[in-house]
Amino acid sequence: MKRATKLLLSIVFAVAFFSCERPPTDQVNVVVPDPEKPEVVYLGLSRGVYKSTNSGKRWEAVNRGMEYARAMSLAFGPKGSNLLYAGTNKGVYKSANRGESWQPINQGIEYITVLALTLEPGQSGVIYAGTNKGLYKSTDDGKSWHSIQSGVERRRVNSFIRVRQGSDALYAGSQVGPFKRTDGENWQGAAHGIEGYAAFVFAVDSKGTLYTGTDRGGFKSTDGENWEMLGKELENIQVMALALNPKQGKIYAGTDHGLQISTDGGKTWKVATGTPLESIPILSLVVDPRNPEMVYAGTDRGFFRSTDGGVKWKESNKGLPTILD
Repeated sequence: MKRATKLLLSIVFAVAFFSCERPPTDQVNVVVPDPEKPEVVYLGLSRGVYKSTNSGKRWEAVNRGMEYARAMSLAFGPKGSNLLYAGTNKGVYKSANRGESWQPINQGIEYITVLALTLEPGQSGVIYAGTNKGLYKSTDDGKSWHSIQSGVERRRVNSFIRVRQGSDALYAGSQVGPFKRTDGENWQGAAHGIEGYAAFVFAVDSKGTLYTGTDRGGFKSTDGENWEMLGKELENIQVMALALNPKQGKIYAGTDHGLQISTDGGKTWKVATGTPLESIPILSLVVDPRNPEMVYAGTDRGFFRSTDGGVKWKESNKGLPTILD
């Protein structure tokens, strides 16, 4: 009887102890600093959009008008416009006040998950959306959307990148590799060497060298069409996030098994051993362009920040929801 009582008390104390711990923070799908105010950072979570005004130290929800939408991508409008766009599991939302309020702009794209957004520089109202059902385009600032079938068809589109801002060199990362736009409505494959690989993310350096993270590792291209593998340490690993830190000579790769860092242009990689990011899936990475010591990471366990170029990392989830909220 005494043994049974002791066992019961042990169970009660264990339940009480673990119930006091904070549940895991909601998954952070995307991290985007405000291009005009780098100390202001936005996150796309499974529970909407969150904003920090102090480089990620504290967060607040900015979801009025888009409640219950899962934010997968974010894109800012032209400089000085205060426009912010969010791709969600319910189409696209638009804010005219940097996220204080939102309205759906979904005609033609309702109930489609929008994974990536990019605006056309110099062409007012032109927006591209990468979705789980292919590539979509709007020419009226999101009031209406139409599917682009030429080249990409209805393949899943995960990401976009421009090689030179303002040029026509726009790439889309799809479930079967990268595609390059040849004009406004036509796209062609640009995946020699990685045909059939799912391209999750892109990065580009000042020389125009493209990097992509795929379901089979990391790759780079100097001509935008032919790809070669980065270090063998990334081989057959899902690389879901990439960020370049040219001032420190570093490349960051967020994988399904944690963070890896290269200091030699991607030839070799080292796991961020001894940090909170050593073994958790990383979905988004950003280097502050004005302060390369500041690096942000969105993970399936919340938000992390580094103030020393990625050597040390600290969880920074104050104000973010948990998976139980």
